[in-house]
Amino acid sequence: MPNNNLYIELSNPTVYDTQELWKTKSGRHRLEEILEIPVKKNKKHEESKEVIRMIGDFSDFQLYLFTLSKKIHIIENSIHRLTDSFSAKIKYYDENDMERTMDITFSYPLKVLPDDIVKIETISSEKDIARDTFRFILKDGKTESHTCDIAFISNFGENISQNIPIKVVYVGVVEKSTSEARERIRKGHHRLEELQAKYDSKAYEISLILYRISRLENNKLNLKDLHNTVEYSAISYFQPEYNKEGKNFPESPKTVVNALLTADVNGLFLTLSSPKNVNLFTEFCQDIPNDIGIAIPIASDNEGRAQFADFLSNIVEKYNFPLCSRSR
Repeated sequence: MPNNNLYIELSNPTVYDTQELWKTKSGRHRLEEILEIPVKKNKKHEESKEVIRMIGDFSDFQLYLFTLSKKIHIIENSIHRLTDSFSAKIKYYDENDMERTMDITFSYPLKVLPDDIVKIETISSEKDIARDTFRFILKDGKTESHTCDIAFISNFGENISQNIPIKVVYVGVVEKSTSEARERIRKGHHRLEELQAKYDSKAYEISLILYRISRLENNKLNLKDLHNTVEYSAISYFQPEYNKEGKNFPESPKTVVNALLTADVNGLFLTLSSPKNVNLFTEFCQDIPNDIGIAIPIASDNEGRAQFADFLSNIVEKYNFPLCSRSR
């Protein structure tokens, strides 16, 4: 039997709020495109004209996570301007729903220089807006506002003392080689609609985390099977509340397992990371490290399992990954 083990590496994650999406590059905003997601607000899934308007770079993302967290608040009168940054105290909630506070230093998320800023103030979400907001008043009289959400803290927070926990509630993937996560979400997503109907946007934040999947040198495994393998591996690890299939992978689904066996795969090792300044968690696993290594044996014969065990020991020794194994 050939020694054929899969090492699948996901890109550094990108996290966006599902109400306002920014793509950062070198600490500055880079507006790439507008993605409009149709929203069905009520529990009866009646049609609505409302859309989520997201701005950013969505290209080539295949794996996506929906995450849930309680809304972040900016503590009043806590903003301090620094030379090339500013700081503020925020209130957030931990994995056990306990209220916490933390001082965070932020880089400026502006297209202008810090010297052009006259004042930084906060707008409270109590004033009929969904999120607490930083408003930057500029010398030319213009203003620029940025919501203080998970995406903002992940993109612009510096030297953060404690990562903010967000709960993974759904894992999804695109299957076709010609499509990507933006196309899947652009058409509307029933799980996102369920979350929006259940959780009040004034109290909760639903974030979207995107990953790119690395290509493999395995000509026997097509792209659809690769993407499904990544999806079910992540589902088996996180055990998200809103996923119904794949939680006992690699026991099922059989179609994906059979595709891996046909491709002579003994086992796979999937690596992914939490976004910057964020910790992913679920009710099933709360103490998740920032860098995650998921080991899943596929072969059932002794030789195949022995080869996979050797493969894993080499990876752990080389990369020092904290290992999570799923049995078959």
